[in-house]
Amino acid sequence: MEQARRDAILELARAGHKPSAICKLLNYPKTTVYRVFNAWEVERKICRKAHSMRSDRIRTPRFLKGLWKSIKASSETSLSRLAKNRGVSKQLVSKAVNEDFRYRSYRMAKQHILTASTKATRLTK
Repeated sequence: MEQARRDAILELARAGHKPSAICKLLNYPKTTVYRVFNAWEVERKICRKAHSMRSDRIRTPRFLKGLWKSIKASSETSLSRLAKNRGVSKQLVSKAVNEDFRYRSYRMAKQHILTASTKATRLTK
């Protein structure tokens, strides 16, 4: 979405529109338009600077591979137990499991048992 905004701003700038006119046409914030417009005029850049990963990050491929092996070895191990065994926070293990492995923790929900009579009364309500 951000790149689409940048492209729209630069397309109008190349067509000869001033930044104030672009703000009114596209209904974008003035700071966004001027920042993109000035960066394009000075450096001819249309993309944002590429970001590098942190050097001290914990969720490395090596960590994820080890976590994956321990989950596969015993899938009923709790997230807090996995975190304690690895010496990291529960939140980090939870994020790795949810975002990287796309696993969802579940537990059985407590709910009413629907018998034939409760189904009938449920339909009448």
